Amino acid sequence: MAYKVFLGLLLAMMAYSTLIYSDTIVTERRKIVGVVVKEETFLQIYFYYKMDTGRQIQEMDTKSVVRIERDKVPSEYENAENYFNLKLYPKAIEAYQRAAKAKDWTHQHALYKIGQCYQNMRRIPQAIQAYQVLLKTFPKTYYKADAMWELGQLYLESQKWEAASKAFGEAQSLYNQRNPTSPRVKEAQYRQAMTTEKSGQYAAVIPMYKAILQERGLEKTLQQEIQSRLAHCLAITKDISASRRILLDLLKQATLEQKSLLASIYLDLGLLYFQEQKIKEALICHLRVILMYDVVPDITKQAYKEALYCMDILKREMPEYVGRIQRLQQMRDQREK
Repeated sequence: MAYKVFLGLLLAMMAYSTLIYSDTIVTERRKIVGVVVKEETFLQIYFYYKMDTGRQIQEMDTKSVVRIERDKVPSEYENAENYFNLKLYPKAIEAYQRAAKAKDWTHQHALYKIGQCYQNMRRIPQAIQAYQVLLKTFPKTYYKADAMWELGQLYLESQKWEAASKAFGEAQSLYNQRNPTSPRVKEAQYRQAMTTEKSGQYAAVIPMYKAILQERGLEKTLQQEIQSRLAHCLAITKDISASRRILLDLLKQATLEQKSLLASIYLDLGLLYFQEQKIKEALICHLRVILMYDVVPDITKQAYKEALYCMDILKREMPEYVGRIQRLQQMRDQREK
């Protein structure tokens, strides 16, 4: 009798310890305990129940997983995470690199975090290389969409417009594949269009902006920003009436606090007036940007350039503009010091 009790307790303890030293998959509705996660890919989580001696592999969609809780975390990876949380990125990189050498379940996580470290340190070439290593080592990595998004951001900062557009396009497709309702879907779609515009493909980007504006549930400030970019492209491609219609509608919507938006609107209105050879009206718009909405350096710089060009034309018939040109140049030079 005592032997049977002892054996029962022993088996219970073994079962209990099996549950303790195992992983837990947390979904939006439940916790799946007592499992061993074998692989995390972009679309699937593969695992087996630790009590199952046959180790029958189960799978579930990644999108339904909130997080994975692991009872056993390798010390090197744990150290790296601590360094990362303390923003000690050089030490974190070293620890993640050591963790990656073990090639256990932490491998892809360590490679992704190395990219994050370099990105946070503003070491863009190294960050790009780190994300590329992750994608090459794990083509189906859990971080596939996030890595493409971050590459898009890094290429954008490096002014590599075509590479950025391609990365954001792939990120948009991947986010849409896993979770069509994710805000990142529309954000990536917009950034792909915006980087296409920056590469000088104004006509090509117009239908891209129009397609985004037809999407439901677009956040208002993002909608206004896209409308502003669309109006700018229409102005450059000389569709003056369509551009003006959008800009005047935006002007009605804009509040006094939306200085960046107002700066964009008046800069583009100035360009439209200039195309119509209404030089004084164009000048007034550009001066409004300089004097009232000097919040976006690139826009203000462009406004100075356009205003000085307008004045240079006007001085031919009105000599008083010679002195005004000099004063505006002084303002510009003082601002750029």
